Amino acid sequence: MDVELSQPAHQLLARLHRGELSAYALTQACLARIDAENPRLNAVPVVQRERALSAARAADRAYAEGGPRGPLHGLPMTVKDFTRVAACPSSYGYRLLKHYRPRKDSAVVAALKGAGAIILGRSNVPVGGVDWQCLSGAHGRTLNPHDTARTCGGSSGGAAAALAAGMTPLEIGSDLAGSIRYPAHCCGVMGLRPSDGLVSNAGMMPGGKGAYRHSLVNGPMARCVEDLELALRVIAEPGKLPADTPKAEPAAWRIAWADSFGFVEAGAETAALLRGFAADLAHAGLAVNQGLPAVELEALFHLHARLIGADALQFLPAPLRGLRSRRLLPFSRLAPQWERVDQDLAGSVRRGFLQDEGALAADLAYREEAIDDYEGFFAQHDFWVTPVSPAEALAHHPQGAPIEYAGRRWEYPVFLSGFLSPSAVLGGPTLVMPLGRARSGLPIGVQIHARRGDDLKLLAFGRWLQASSEKSWAQVSAGDRVLGVGAARRGSP
Repeated sequence: MDVELSQPAHQLLARLHRGELSAYALTQACLARIDAENPRLNAVPVVQRERALSAARAADRAYAEGGPRGPLHGLPMTVKDFTRVAACPSSYGYRLLKHYRPRKDSAVVAALKGAGAIILGRSNVPVGGVDWQCLSGAHGRTLNPHDTARTCGGSSGGAAAALAAGMTPLEIGSDLAGSIRYPAHCCGVMGLRPSDGLVSNAGMMPGGKGAYRHSLVNGPMARCVEDLELALRVIAEPGKLPADTPKAEPAAWRIAWADSFGFVEAGAETAALLRGFAADLAHAGLAVNQGLPAVELEALFHLHARLIGADALQFLPAPLRGLRSRRLLPFSRLAPQWERVDQDLAGSVRRGFLQDEGALAADLAYREEAIDDYEGFFAQHDFWVTPVSPAEALAHHPQGAPIEYAGRRWEYPVFLSGFLSPSAVLGGPTLVMPLGRARSGLPIGVQIHARRGDDLKLLAFGRWLQASSEKSWAQVSAGDRVLGVGAARRGSP
């Protein structure tokens, strides 16, 4: 059977349903691609070969017998090594957990299997998921398929690299501070950080049930918008998504855009691509203006870090969680390992870890006020378009070390997460799509934000943009845009 791994997941599933392709042949093809590409990239360090092939045979039997089939029936895929997969090594990037095999699936993995997906293996993550690069203590570093001297991003770095290299047609990542969005940007794929509360985190990781409860979400990663919606409908909690997909309404859409948050701004190439995109949308008749929501974005960046620190308490034994004193300082330096990321950001994390209930309540109240202001912004706009990062994928870099870029010295987390963390606090959905191609030849992505709960409306906008764009990022010349609705897609209008 002819297997074309560049086809998106929904097209592969259509071929499976029509009998043009067997689940076994598709699974074999994915495993062969992993065998060919993984030695170079180290994106999928754990492969369940025999289990996946056995599941594929069972899927083919179900097709032959005409029994009930789920929306992902017979589709092989990988899953980020940051959620439990029963009987499969689940390290979370920790060397000491390299051989840990959970007894049960997380809620998301159970949903995938219930929909008929075949789990090929685990995609790589940095230690504890705490970095925007992808160096695992258990499995080593994952490289960018487009330039192995560059990072694939983190923490869903293995997921993005595997998608970009054709090892998997679909992935499920997780996003705490950009962990879906930055890897998608680095590798030229798509990712959705869903609205808070849309997708369950149950059974995701060892530790307290509320670990990272204020900003961690599971979300789909794919090579096209249709596949993002396909996966989102599978993993979303029952009853939380409407059955119908919204229609594109470009004549009614109101777009805001920004290339600077004040404390972080886009580099020249990224800004030129973004401005050209905004101008193109305006030329197509959409209402477009440059603007920011009335929230303190830098304050939200540090609030996000404090909430991570408060949530990190959930990893401690229950008797220790109530102490909230300086006696916990040694633990605050271990869970999570933010000291290695950045001293200033680590200070915010540690303050959140050590603060008392009153300080946490004040932080949560401030967050709610900011969310109200953000919602008000979306009363006037349908979508907000921003950079993912100042530049394309970072060259492999010492974790936490300042970054020199465009004549400026950037703090490590500001460069890598300054555009990402504020929206994680605010809880709305964010879609990342390839925007264009840098002069280096690497992809540059764009973030598109929407009001909390407008996930399907956001994906409708993404589908419209995708349909209006004639080429993928890899088909355009260096310095050119992918997204747009006009004939000219140069970086500058």
